Amino acid sequence: MPFFSVIIPVHNRPILVRQAIDSVLAQTFTEREIIVVDDASTDNTPEVLRSFGSEIRVVTLAESGGCEVARNAGGAVARGRYLAFLDSDDLLFPWALDTYHFIIAKTQEPALLVSRFDSFAGERPALASSTPGDTVEVVVFSDYLARDRNIPSTASMIVVRQDVYSNVGGWRQSTTTTFNGSDHDFLLRVGCHGPAVLLERPCTVAYRLHPSNSIRDLRRVVEGIIRLIEAERHDAYPGGRQRRLDRRAMLGNQTYWWSRCAFLQWQPWLAIRLLFAGCDMLWARVVKKLRTRGRASIPTTRLQRNAPVNPSW
Repeated sequence: MPFFSVIIPVHNRPILVRQAIDSVLAQTFTEREIIVVDDASTDNTPEVLRSFGSEIRVVTLAESGGCEVARNAGGAVARGRYLAFLDSDDLLFPWALDTYHFIIAKTQEPALLVSRFDSFAGERPALASSTPGDTVEVVVFSDYLARDRNIPSTASMIVVRQDVYSNVGGWRQSTTTTFNGSDHDFLLRVGCHGPAVLLERPCTVAYRLHPSNSIRDLRRVVEGIIRLIEAERHDAYPGGRQRRLDRRAMLGNQTYWWSRCAFLQWQPWLAIRLLFAGCDMLWARVVKKLRTRGRASIPTTRLQRNAPVNPSW
């Protein structure tokens, strides 16, 4: 049985998905399976996937349902102890799975592991800028909602234990037009499972910046955050009243960041709409920041190991 199931959803991205798959095949840790979910692609993406033969498992959807539906289809057939998600336009550095496995062993199989990522545009990033040494820096929280620092999120940074994934029912069954905020929704639903580990260093994910990034459509991003806010007000997330501040502070961070982006991009109507919808989330963000400053921060733990061998991409 593989230790990791790496799940890659794809729709009409033949060149990018080939690079994503290659980045997983280049991993120094080999106890893994690669599950690529073809979300009803209409170009030559299926041909690209067939060219990998038995190196990957392909799940083909008859109709396009969006990234969350595709991830759930991959999760349904995954055999790994842990599920690692990778968007088809992102890459894993060669030491990613090896680092995850090292951390999981050292922290007694956490429910959730999230990592930092490097952004890049154009060609694949040079390994020299991110090559890890023999020190792995992590922060261990009782659960994700208990974190005391901001963590920029993307689905590609999420590694979750299989039983926890099953317990929360996987990802939402959203659509191709309502998937925005999927990573935040998933983290809110697994947020009470612990322990949760933040991998501060080394970076394991290369996040690709390009014109078709979902974050480029600011209107849909704002609508996605508002849906999360409405779900929180209807008690859609676990933790009850005891964890309400943590959940709302997390949404307050998104409200603050994306309303700021809307103002900077000269779309004040979107900013005002988001601020009006999430004003109480912003207050929760302020309250949590004040509470966090009043106590010692959770320390960063440095774990030592031999530096993994870095193969070529």
